[in-house]
Order: sequence, then structure tokens, then C-alpha cells
Amino acid sequence: MDEEPERTKRWEGGYERTWEILKEDESGSLKATIENILFKAKRKRLCEHHGQVRLGMMRHLYVVVDGSRTMEDQDLKPNRLTSTLKVCITTQETSN
Repeated sequence: MDEEPERTKRWEGGYERTWEILKEDESGSLKATIENILFKAKRKRLCEHHGQVRLGMMRHLYVVVDGSRTMEDQDLKPNRLTSTLKVCITTQETSN
């Protein structure tokens, strides 16, 4: 029979060979290394936590359009105002 390789649980993955990560500083202390590991773990948790907030975030878009007479010029058909709004709506729909 083929033996299956021993698999570790997902939650055990962070605890493999922890002794290789630790390093002593000049005074023989492990404090700085441990603080660095804790800082990285905390930062990773914060990044994961904010991902959920972004999913539920409401987005608002304000479009400020020049309403002067130049927007009524016919160089873009039918006019600049209509062309600007079409491009804005198309861009917003494709990005979201």
C-alpha cells in the first residue's frame, strides 16, 4: 500500500519549526525577534479584517460637469455634455 504523506492541519501550519525563526541579538535576548513576529502577525490580522469592511462599503460618485456654453459645442456628437455623461456612466459601470 502507498502511504499517504503526513498532512498537518491548517491551523498547525504556523507552528512548524518555530525555533528556526528565533534569533538572538547582541545581548542574547530574543525579545526583539518575538516583538517583530507579533507585529507581523498583528499587521496580517488587520489586513484580513479590513477586507470584510471593504466588501460592505457604500460608494458614492460625484460628477462635476462644466455647465457653460462650451459644453453645448457640436464638436462631439450630439454635444460635449452628452458625450461626457456617456463616457462617465460607461466607465463607472465597467469598473464596478
